[in-house]
Amino acid sequence: MYYKLTPSVDTKVIGNVNSQTEDAIFPQILDGQLFSRDIFLKKIDNPLTVLTPNAILTKNARLTDVIGGASTAIVGQMIISNRLKLILEGVNDAKVQFFPLSVIEKEITHINYWLICAYDTDMEFINYAQSKIELVGLGSQKIKDVLIQDYKHFDSLIKEIQLPERLSITKVSLIDQCNKDLLVLSWVEGGIGFYVSKKIKSEIENSGCTGIQFSPI
Repeated sequence: MYYKLTPSVDTKVIGNVNSQTEDAIFPQILDGQLFSRDIFLKKIDNPLTVLTPNAILTKNARLTDVIGGASTAIVGQMIISNRLKLILEGVNDAKVQFFPLSVIEKEITHINYWLICAYDTDMEFINYAQSKIELVGLGSQKIKDVLIQDYKHFDSLIKEIQLPERLSITKVSLIDQCNKDLLVLSWVEGGIGFYVSKKIKSEIENSGCTGIQFSPI
């Protein structure tokens, strides 16, 4: 069993807010410096040198181990605590990296946060024949269902389809041989998703991490 890991939207957990972060303080970027919002599916040799925005916690929002909001993270990125980072960075062969980030809560700056960022995907572990895949257009409106047999077929269609149309995997099924504890999948809801095994889900829950929604696939 695998679960998609996303920020919680439960107001009992995150506070009575629509978004935990609604603003950010952006750094001044000099020539040669790397900025997190410019990095998409690219591995960085020294992640600690990457500049990130300081996320500003919304009034009445609670500080959690996963913090939602689009002010800081882009597709394939998510704000997480050091506690959650320690669990995820211990996963073997995970295609993620971590950029240091601060979260500002009123007058307090919490420096023990990170931006988890995917640098590659694990699309070869999808069972395409058993997954539900749609061709969508503007506004992600469904045009039709698409039957795909394998990754090679999927990859060829991606290259053929022209914007604004695209493929969307609305229900993910994995191959039986999948034994990874942390997967990065693209062309899913939200663009790119982080998926964890039951083992890692249990580790996260036992650690007391908050602000996380686990959606079974």
